[in-house]
Amino acid sequence: MEPDNFPGPNPQTAKSSSEYSTWRLCPDRKAHSCMVRKSIWSLAEQRLLIELARASKSLDEAVKATGRKPESVKKMAMRLGVSLKPNDKKR
Repeated sequence: MEPDNFPGPNPQTAKSSSEYSTWRLCPDRKAHSCMVRKSIWSLAEQRLLIELARASKSLDEAVKATGRKPESVKKMAMRLGVSLKPNDKKR
């Protein structure tokens, strides 16, 4: 039995790609994360991260300044070829 959003054997009755539901193409219907788009870093945000790294700021300070998740900041820093100080861990 074929799902209703996939083309049948007859090409004249096949739906165009714009008619397919994004939800149907999601492998796990309960996971909404596959429908969420990743936010692209703007050039200004990338420059800010470079300046923060030049000023020897920590990861926590960069996270606060950019408003992004620590994992996202780490990834972008690696892509830009800059390094941030590790977080200050109080003992």
